[in-house]
Amino acid sequence: MKRLRSRPVAWYISVASLTILLALKVDDWRRQIVAGPVARTHLVAVESLPPGSSLSIAPNVYASELAWSPDSRLLAVPTYGDGVKLYDGQTGKLIRALGEEAGYWPDVAWSFDGGMLATSDYETTAENPADGQDVTRIWSADGTQQAAIPGSLIAWANRSNHILIAPYDRGELADLWQVWEVTADGQTLLQSEFERRHWRVAISPDDQWVVTVNGTSDADAKLIVWEFASRRVVAELVSADMSDVDSLAWSPDGAWLAALYYYDCPLDLCARLEVWDTATWQSYKTFGRLPRTARTISWSADSRWIAAGVSPTRFSLTLYPLDEQQMIRELNHPLTEHDIVRWSPDGQKLATTNFDSFEYVVTIWQAEALLP
Repeated sequence: MKRLRSRPVAWYISVASLTILLALKVDDWRRQIVAGPVARTHLVAVESLPPGSSLSIAPNVYASELAWSPDSRLLAVPTYGDGVKLYDGQTGKLIRALGEEAGYWPDVAWSFDGGMLATSDYETTAENPADGQDVTRIWSADGTQQAAIPGSLIAWANRSNHILIAPYDRGELADLWQVWEVTADGQTLLQSEFERRHWRVAISPDDQWVVTVNGTSDADAKLIVWEFASRRVVAELVSADMSDVDSLAWSPDGAWLAALYYYDCPLDLCARLEVWDTATWQSYKTFGRLPRTARTISWSADSRWIAAGVSPTRFSLTLYPLDEQQMIRELNHPLTEHDIVRWSPDGQKLATTNFDSFEYVVTIWQAEALLP
């Protein structure tokens, strides 16, 4: 009888580790399938871009957000410690700065007609510098401050001068939202108050629907779609293991809703970009197994592409197609998980923030050079 040779302990440890790893990968793939139809598009890396396809407009500016004016002529860039800067979207020239005092300027939004700009900053008092609150400021097109509303800017409607504000109650963020009407001359009027669903919010292009998130860290998180006027819930969008939702975006034609979110899995590739059909509120397409998500996504003007700061392999400027015949385009522009991507309303330009080699840069891209 042949005597079996004993194997070293390291061999058994290696086999056990491999078995566990395979089990985790199978479980992760199962979760991916459960989430919805996974996009069958392929990834193409764009190694080189034509000269002149990009324009660096704001070196050493740490931008916290980007906002194109409705006519795509101006790019508003709120910064950390240097107010809000307005750049010419074609030449990259600095037009003017708003609120140039040092401070934290996290958000910015244009009115639907481009005649006004709303910004948020953190305001302190000379008597007590440690005690302050967010203030939403309304600016005219020529850079004159017209109004200030206590609270944090959430969103501006797309077809009216109604703005969503999260107010403060005795210095604390209140569990409600306020809808303010802002007239052309900067007068403000409180229209209504209602319970705040969650901080993440996106208003549909026709102002009919609003989507919010019922949580950002729970395994059973979901998107809540409700009527803006009546506050009536019309749909709840659920995906397998959805948790931290980083970004929401309606397509310009209102036909699609996209979300970038984490899901529960034991591996590093635990993020998805999912698209829902707003006619049926059913999941239409999922780009899965992405690195931990970037902060923002943005639709092209024709509602055919979604720009994001993450690809299936790394953080980089990436274009995801709605068309099954097109391929995911990973561009040779590395980003970080904190960088922002914004498509201009006319579809001709794409703006990104980037921290590269210890320098902050805002870049404007010619979209024609990025698309196939």
